[in-house]
Amino acid sequence: ETMAFLAVNEALCRHYGYSREEFLGMTIEDIRRSEDVPVLFESLATESREFYRAGVWRHRTRDGTTIEVEIASHPIHFAGRRAQLILANDVTERKRAEEALRQSEQKYRDVFDFATVGIFQAWHDGSLLTANAPLAEMLGYETPEELMTRKLDEIATDPEEARALVSQTSPAEKELRQEVRWRRKDGTPIWLELDARPVRSADGAAVRYFEGFVHDITERKKTEEEKRRLQEQLVQAQKMEAVGQLAGGIAHDFNNLLTAITGYSELLLGELAPEDLRRSHAEEIRKAGERAASLTQQLLAFSRRQVLEPKVLDVNTVVSDIERMLRRLIGEHIELKTSKAPDLWKVKADPGQIEQALLNLVLNARDAMPRGGTLAVETSNAKLDETFSRSHVPTLPGPYVLVSVTDTGVGISDEVKARLFEPFFTTKERGKGTGLGLSTTYGIVKQSGGYLWCDSEIGRGTTFRVFLPRVEEPLSETAERKAPPPIHPGDETVLLVEDEPEVRSLVQRILKTQGYTVVTAANPDEAVAVAREFKGAIQLMVTDVVMPGMSGLQLAERLLPTRPDMRVLFVSGYTDDAMGPHGILEPGKAFLQKPFTPNALARKIRDVLDAEPQEHLKNP
Repeated sequence: ETMAFLAVNEALCRHYGYSREEFLGMTIEDIRRSEDVPVLFESLATESREFYRAGVWRHRTRDGTTIEVEIASHPIHFAGRRAQLILANDVTERKRAEEALRQSEQKYRDVFDFATVGIFQAWHDGSLLTANAPLAEMLGYETPEELMTRKLDEIATDPEEARALVSQTSPAEKELRQEVRWRRKDGTPIWLELDARPVRSADGAAVRYFEGFVHDITERKKTEEEKRRLQEQLVQAQKMEAVGQLAGGIAHDFNNLLTAITGYSELLLGELAPEDLRRSHAEEIRKAGERAASLTQQLLAFSRRQVLEPKVLDVNTVVSDIERMLRRLIGEHIELKTSKAPDLWKVKADPGQIEQALLNLVLNARDAMPRGGTLAVETSNAKLDETFSRSHVPTLPGPYVLVSVTDTGVGISDEVKARLFEPFFTTKERGKGTGLGLSTTYGIVKQSGGYLWCDSEIGRGTTFRVFLPRVEEPLSETAERKAPPPIHPGDETVLLVEDEPEVRSLVQRILKTQGYTVVTAANPDEAVAVAREFKGAIQLMVTDVVMPGMSGLQLAERLLPTRPDMRVLFVSGYTDDAMGPHGILEPGKAFLQKPFTPNALARKIRDVLDAEPQEHLKNP
């Protein structure tokens, strides 16, 4: 059985490339693919007698081109014979367009679902029209459908910002890029970079919805924040160093003046009778000088230019020694808790200075708890790694002894923390503090090779952490404290080298009062000349450390080869590293810190002259 063409229209001839005569000599099989012919007859066998849509079939044109044709069939009688009226509609281009659209949609879906960025579309009310799997995963949701139950203002940490984004209606609005902070499903905030653009209607007259592309930049923001914080730490360290140099210079100059003030007030008091009314005036001068000297000493501590006498010590012992005093200082309204690690490592530091540093921290903690609270002092061993070092510039990794002072007080704001260790900076009311306590602690810890860090939040208390480097040395012996012996006058010859006239005049007067023969020099060059021309023995040289042209140490090195029996006492307003690395007093060097009293100078000179040779190394 076959189907011959009984009649064809001109459009069919033109479309298939055959003439009418050629078509009338052909059968349907001539324009069908051979593999489709059996299916054709099966279809015809099941057709009803009514109009029937046979679907889309593939036909061949005269030149062999395959086209897709949508077929509709209806049974009729033609010229007395049973026939089928076939309506053929070439849908090749439409099918190609549909396939192209399908592929395009599939590509879009692939990009949408497997993109490395989050993608969403949102209506003007913030509800989500679409959302892809990467965005859902980014925000901690199981599926995009779960995410789409939330609105943008429910996801954003700033709802107003999200509402403002999708409420725009002007077609003139351009694509915008911004950094936003949204919340994950569990509430964790994350930083996102959002590229949003309005999608307009076909005529461009209105914004239909908004489309957004989202990158998770949380790690980048963390890195940027870390860099910013480290830069701030570096700038703060540089600032503190510059302020320290300024403070040290000021302290040095003031110490020379205070040496004269306190010295002459002491001499004046020694000359006035007990009933003399002028004694009270001289005593007020001396007291004011002592208070000023205390301030300059704190400035020297901050600037790390004081002379330290470090010893290998157990910080637990330091805490135990001052624990009873601390309980008296903080009052009954504050509970003091101490926790001392039993296996605490050793450190090398000046025990008196470490005591002072801890005392300052405790007093600040006390003042932070006016209504009472808990103050905890804890010691422990700490191994600082590279991670800690990178986040705490300029801390170096390694083993440290950690002393923590923690209070449950009012806390410290970030603005105050930025200036916490600056000299004379205080948040206390006038007359309640000098602003030098923490500055002094900072300087002591730094000069001891350690680090001081503060962790605090408003209303959540404060913890100061002191890190002191561990040493592998045996504990130093503790010298028994004895009452100072009386000061005996002397008859030795002293070479005095001091470039400040007021100090030189004062020291010369004190020494002569004590019976010494004094030869003076205003600078190192004069001292060299005096030592060369003076015929008698010189038992002691008292010299300032920092002088123009030559330091006191350099002067001693120059003179001792020609006067090997001459001992040396160094005096200075600050060390400027002249006494040894980091201001640490080297063995065998006798040093007296300015400002000093006449008694302190006389006693120190006597100690140096009376010391056994093995106790006082002559070569500095």
